[in-house]
Amino acid sequence: MNRFWIVSALMVGVVGSWSGLAIAQQTPPGCTDDSRECMVRAVESYYDAMQSHEGKRAWLAPDVRRTLIGLPNNSGEDLLMQGEATIRESLDRAPAQTHLDHRHWVDEKEKTVVSLMLTTLHDQVATIHVAERFRIDQGLITEIEAVFYLDPTTRNGTTGWPMHPPAPVKE
Repeated sequence: MNRFWIVSALMVGVVGSWSGLAIAQQTPPGCTDDSRECMVRAVESYYDAMQSHEGKRAWLAPDVRRTLIGLPNNSGEDLLMQGEATIRESLDRAPAQTHLDHRHWVDEKEKTVVSLMLTTLHDQVATIHVAERFRIDQGLITEIEAVFYLDPTTRNGTTGWPMHPPAPVKE
């Protein structure tokens, strides 16, 4: 067996071991059904992971896929991310932010949650308006499609609509 195949086999073993560790460290979903409450809790786990910089808090399926489209897209993030480990790492390094408002619309039949979020970044004067579609199966997020607009003119996060502040992040 040549050296290339030996090194390749070793790398697959090492990467496989690491990915197994990442999955083992995930916070177990608090529910595993397809109810409205469970789907909203799954989305909130994702937002909690984003604010706390702890990707392991998000209830993600191993083959989860995220599409990110926004203006301006100076975050350095890829438009398409696939796999639980990749998305968890992205959540671990999310910019410091405060979520001001979350609103959810749930379609239980399609196992889909559409969420609007209003957030501010700590390191700059900016409000981010985010619309996301989540697909959830038995308490695990399988798809995330995010569209956002970063408004560099305000930091107060106003929309003209009554606010629905999210629950505080658990430390």
